Amino acid sequence: MRSSGARTAARKTIRLASVKTVQDGGLLPRLLASFQARTRRRVEVHIGEDVYEKARAGEADLVFSHLGHDDAQAFITEGLGQWPRTVLFNASAFIMHESDPAGVAGLTDPVAAFGRIAAARAPFIRPASPGLGYLVDILWNAAGGPDRTGWYDDTGLSPEAAMRAAAQQRGYSLWGLTPFLVWQRNNALPLRPVLYGDEMFHRIMVSVVVNPARFPHANVTGALALQQHLLLPATQALIQNHRYPGLDEPVFWPAGRDNASDLLPPPRV
Repeated sequence: MRSSGARTAARKTIRLASVKTVQDGGLLPRLLASFQARTRRRVEVHIGEDVYEKARAGEADLVFSHLGHDDAQAFITEGLGQWPRTVLFNASAFIMHESDPAGVAGLTDPVAAFGRIAAARAPFIRPASPGLGYLVDILWNAAGGPDRTGWYDDTGLSPEAAMRAAAQQRGYSLWGLTPFLVWQRNNALPLRPVLYGDEMFHRIMVSVVVNPARFPHANVTGALALQQHLLLPATQALIQNHRYPGLDEPVFWPAGRDNASDLLPPPRV
């Protein structure tokens, strides 16, 4: 039989299932540290892509994922989760060879950058990732649909293989900013990310509290408290001010204000 102390500790523990991006980018530990210091609640974290599987199995109270996660829509439409709350954006980025043969490093517009790569016929490797490929298609159309012959590689390389090809060919590709930064730590290639601050490259991340009607033993009260903490102005400011080692610009951006106004924390008086 569990002691009253064990039951109290269990009630204070919130089971969070989160995708890797915010952990790898160094942000999640800071978000949880500020929450735990403020509330004295404990957060038990699972990191992986199987976040909605964990929630379906009754092993998570709160899920933190991209809105476009393969399992997010089904989890919510089947009534397993409450309406998602927008928390932050992470980003994709142009990954360029340090020699920058098309001269895009000083640009701020990704469409102009893609157009310049096409005009210079500099090697561009399209990664075999549906989301990244979709973004490349937007760039190609926005740049006027330039002829792809001779410079555009669409041979189905994985993002990692695309990075190696970009390094070998002294060219360009596209990948998620955080995955690239983590990968680059173990692969010292002459590549660097650029243009990730543009909104076109941003990808929304949300929190989803499980539905207590479907998961009666979940710590929904704690999950809601953590979700509300993520939307506090001070927490959103922490997201904006967070830096990845070696980069001076943000790698995550606050998105709390994209929720309905009545869901935001009340203003301080």
